[in-house]
Amino acid sequence: MHIAAILGIGAATNGCAASGFKTPAQVSLKDIYVEKYFNKIKCVISKNNHNINIILKISELEHQILQKFNENYTDKSIIYRINEQLNNMNIKLQNSTLKKFSNHREVNFIIKISGIWSSIEKNECGLTFKFFIVD
Repeated sequence: MHIAAILGIGAATNGCAASGFKTPAQVSLKDIYVEKYFNKIKCVISKNNHNINIILKISELEHQILQKFNENYTDKSIIYRINEQLNNMNIKLQNSTLKKFSNHREVNFIIKISGIWSSIEKNECGLTFKFFIVD
């Protein structure tokens, strides 16, 4: 599995702008339980060596992107939402064509990182992202 990101960060009049994200991050997780979660779908991840290795790589990618951003904006507290979700051993999906709510031996995902959010009130920043199932 190969995970990479390309990031361009520049200044804007009211803070900063981030663009140029490319995350060719299709990953395969094994032994996943899929369930309905309100109006979303939740994939519960089994703790096995394969999945933990994938989680560590995705978390490192998030860390690298936000550290690069924070080099110029050192007063922000970084919120690692991807890491938080994955360390809870689940992924929440907005839309999915997956209709089988049960155990799956293997499920392929893509993570789309679309930008960086920043809060002036809370002095925090993090990534805007979504997970998608690849059929």
